[in-house]
Amino acid sequence: MSARHRWPLWASLLRRQEGFILPWAMMVILLGVFIAVPVIGLAGNAFRGHARIEDQIRSFYAADATVHAVMSDLARGSDAAPSAPFTYSPPAVNFGTDVPQVSVNVLESQTLATVKPINYLVDGNPTVLVGVTPIGTGLDLASDDDSYYKLSDAGTPPSLSYEVTSQPVQFAKVSFGEVRITALSTKSSAKLEVFIYNPADPAHTQNGYNPIADMTVILELANTEQTFSVSLEDADVTYLNSLSTKRLKIKVVATRTGGFRLDTDQLVFAMAGVVSTDQVNVQGEPLIITGSLLSGSGAALRLDDTTYYTVSSLSNVVMYQVTSSNLSFSSLDKVTVPLVVRANKGGVVLELFVFNPTDPAHTSGGYDPTPDLTTTIPLNNVDKAVTLTLSQADVAYLNTLSPISMKLKVRASYTSAFQLESDMLLFIATSNSAPAVMVRQISQQYVDPGLKNPNFSTMVAKEGYLLRIYNVRPGLLMVNWASHTPDFKEGKTSIQVFRGLVIDSGALVTPGKITSKPSSSGNDLVLAASSRPHEAFVRTGFVDVDTGVYTIVFFNDSASTMITEPFAATGNKEDAWIYVPAFKDYLVDVQVGKVGLKAVVRQIPGPTEPPDFPWSTTNINWIENLVLIQSWEPYGVVPPLPAPSG
Repeated sequence: MSARHRWPLWASLLRRQEGFILPWAMMVILLGVFIAVPVIGLAGNAFRGHARIEDQIRSFYAADATVHAVMSDLARGSDAAPSAPFTYSPPAVNFGTDVPQVSVNVLESQTLATVKPINYLVDGNPTVLVGVTPIGTGLDLASDDDSYYKLSDAGTPPSLSYEVTSQPVQFAKVSFGEVRITALSTKSSAKLEVFIYNPADPAHTQNGYNPIADMTVILELANTEQTFSVSLEDADVTYLNSLSTKRLKIKVVATRTGGFRLDTDQLVFAMAGVVSTDQVNVQGEPLIITGSLLSGSGAALRLDDTTYYTVSSLSNVVMYQVTSSNLSFSSLDKVTVPLVVRANKGGVVLELFVFNPTDPAHTSGGYDPTPDLTTTIPLNNVDKAVTLTLSQADVAYLNTLSPISMKLKVRASYTSAFQLESDMLLFIATSNSAPAVMVRQISQQYVDPGLKNPNFSTMVAKEGYLLRIYNVRPGLLMVNWASHTPDFKEGKTSIQVFRGLVIDSGALVTPGKITSKPSSSGNDLVLAASSRPHEAFVRTGFVDVDTGVYTIVFFNDSASTMITEPFAATGNKEDAWIYVPAFKDYLVDVQVGKVGLKAVVRQIPGPTEPPDFPWSTTNINWIENLVLIQSWEPYGVVPPLPAPSG
């Protein structure tokens, strides 16, 4: 039938329709096929788009879960980027068909803001409040030597007292501080008290002093030096920071039933504040002066790991020179150079020389013929940590340079041929004048010393516990150990802090339980303290530390078992804690399908010992780590998905 013949039929249908609904219905019938097909296509495109989004979300969740799974391992003490030959297999969470690809790399922090201490001396002469016939001046209080400030008692009962004021404290803001004093009494059983001046404290009703002493000790033995320290309370620090010129004043009081004299040897005000610290590596390759390179490169000197820069002696001497990368600061206050060394022969002598051509004594090509540091590597194939502190003259020379870079000569000698292996040679500088925008605050934290270990939680008589912390950074270290006997009678405990590893009787001391206290001979002892009579804790003073490994020894000197008090991040003497800047930073990079996720993660304090490496899920550290995400890199799709078509 032709179209001409079909039209009358349509016309007749329309003529019989009295309304207008039928024409629309017919139009829908005619156009329906043209509408339905595109709608089905759009629905399919939308479904595929939603499916892709769901896949992307599932991939992101898998990537995020993988980062947190790595963080869980770090909290239990894993080293996610260990030194060879150890390995770490990062966990991967699979929510679908795509398996996460994970890589974990160490990030080395460079320029940081950290808390550093400076010792301030007595300014001027003591002011005698009670006492007679003073001998000496404030200069006699500057150092621990045989020069004393001497004051005899007066009155009934016999007593003496004097006031001293510190030099101006240069920190813009003091973080905390302490007073250290070395004294002796010419007669036994004298009581020594130290009072901190703080007129802003309502309890200080005696001319700015509290009637109750901030520190009280008994000088039990006559003519025997004893050293003590008293920490400033928070209120004292607040008062000190309120002063336009920060000077700390204290009062020293001594009493006894009979006549006596108090001799004070060293009295310093140790104040800590925030300074900038820059840490740089060796620039390029070392210059070997004497010896032959066996293995390694300048890159091997970066980290404290199992890769070494190894030089063999041609006869009995190894000598090489290194140059630092440029420091970020234009003015330096202090420079230290930590170095880890070992040799294949015990007894190798190590010498370090600082390049300073402006010093007339430096006649050996800009070096002094006399080394700036001399030490002995006592054992063969055992790491020894060494730290060189530059003299003020050497720092002054560096401050004339622009940019600042330093040279160091390393020399080792022995009676016959040997090999010297060097590791972690760093240059660390501090500055009070560095722009604040250049730095970020370092993590100074209270750390659990490992109370889950039964050898530390309950320590039998004449035994101890040795702990290694591997990732200490520039800052402050202080240790407090509170403990009690089962019957709460008096005990005696002690703490030792060593830089590097510890040897005893010619052997390396392994972490964990020890049965004898290590000697300071052959070891780098930086801090030691013993509990005082009638006190159930022992606390060290704070010490300035650098990058590297530190060993802490807790020892029970008493005849009774000691039970360690719980860890708490309080700073209180009733708890057990270590205050230390120790951490390790990692970049966790996860790829799941087309989704990438990166996180910078900080592990505090980082891997420690005991137990021995390698770490596993069943062989974990006794110290639980605090794990923080420092930053996320915004996750994205790689490459971007195309927009849905249609």
